[in-house]
Amino acid sequence: MPQVEVNGVKISYIIEGDSPTALIFIHGLGEYLESWKNQITFFSKDYRTVALDLRGHGKSAVPKKRIEIGDFAADVKGLIDHLGIKNAYFCGLSMGALVVLELYKKHPEYFLGIILVAARHQFPPAQTGALEGMRMEILGEEVATFALAANAPEALRNEVAKMVAATNKGAYLQSAEATSMLDYSEVLSSVKVPTLIVVGDLDIVTPVDSAQTINKAIAGSVLKIMHGVGHLPNRERPEEFNSLLKGFLDTVKKTG
Repeated sequence: MPQVEVNGVKISYIIEGDSPTALIFIHGLGEYLESWKNQITFFSKDYRTVALDLRGHGKSAVPKKRIEIGDFAADVKGLIDHLGIKNAYFCGLSMGALVVLELYKKHPEYFLGIILVAARHQFPPAQTGALEGMRMEILGEEVATFALAANAPEALRNEVAKMVAATNKGAYLQSAEATSMLDYSEVLSSVKVPTLIVVGDLDIVTPVDSAQTINKAIAGSVLKIMHGVGHLPNRERPEEFNSLLKGFLDTVKKTG
């Protein structure tokens, strides 16, 4: 897997497809680029598809400085600059959706469109104090329990638990705290590019009413609710999720 040093931190990434149009996937807290494997395979036929491990996650380095959402956004910018990508569609899940909004706030010129998955414009305070003494293996099991719908396959539940367990604990806690420190209400109202919002109706982390709030705030945005799905719709129902994204992107290309 290739790496590039961005802002003093080695960032791992994957890029597939040779289309002139780019599609960037940004994962959530405790995940890494493998979370998007079904989307990378599907969309690389029609898009130059990029996913990265955010700093402190996956195979990217753990930084010396405290992690902030702005750091994640700066790393995404640095990576796409390195790859020579001038503009793209950006898809972010949960914490990754905040990264997308942060990048839009600072560099809207990069955006062809936005896809916000399992998103909030503001997260409640992170209860990281309760996690200090918890082993990451236990935390991973808990995340897999509340993030996925009850009917999610056991194999997926184990995969999510192992992914979270493998995350550096300090980076995880810092990222969780960074996620809860910002309010993107003003950014939502400033969005001027086509936007898709996707949420699972069983998501207890970023519930449907959060998605509806975002939908109302972003003029012309489209809201799609996936039924029987929790906080990770791209992994729980990848075929349905891919179909929703493809429909949105196809519509944007036709009308753009």
